[in-house]
Amino acid sequence: MDCVVGTGTKTVDLTVNVEQLALAAGVIEGRGEISYSARNLTQLRKSLSGQAKYVRLVHPLLADKATEPLMRQAGAREWKKPARP
Repeated sequence: MDCVVGTGTKTVDLTVNVEQLALAAGVIEGRGEISYSARNLTQLRKSLSGQAKYVRLVHPLLADKATEPLMRQAGAREWKKPARP
């Protein structure tokens, strides 16, 4: 399981792993604090709970004008949008 955060501007779409974004934003100390795998229901709940925690931490930052530079700093993948006539 992987939790990806995405946003778009008029010219580009950006996506990045939520853990990378949380690290770049400085809301967590280091990697590996949450699980991305689950072999049973208990592990699935733990993984989803940890990923939801990261999303709650970075969500306020995604409504800011600094979202695009922050996502690039986190290593976001970029897709340019086609020009519209």
